[in-house]
Amino acid sequence: MFILRYSEEKNRIYIELHNVLSQAEFEAYKSNIIAIIDNSKMGFTVLADLSTCDKSILDRSDSFNVIREYGVKRGFKANALVLGRESYDIYNRNIQGSNKHIFLTIEEAENYLNAL
Repeated sequence: MFILRYSEEKNRIYIELHNVLSQAEFEAYKSNIIAIIDNSKMGFTVLADLSTCDKSILDRSDSFNVIREYGVKRGFKANALVLGRESYDIYNRNIQGSNKHIFLTIEEAENYLNAL
């Protein structure tokens, strides 16, 4: 399941992913997020809340590359990702240190993006 919304005031896309998306859900997600990106202004930011997803979401990260690449072409500025504790720890171990745009709470992610 996914929830998408756009804040024109902040020029920010908010993404909530819950559990693992089926292929059909992923295709719907991709269509919807591309439409939102198309309606965003240059310099938009993204806050993605994956905190309720299990660690298997990390294994599917590459499947989102087409969306990331599209966002870059359309003027993407920055993103902040909220993960659950287990995924957060795995992610940081795998990249050999703390990534500055990965957070444990939405508030931390918002503060990071708001400060840009």
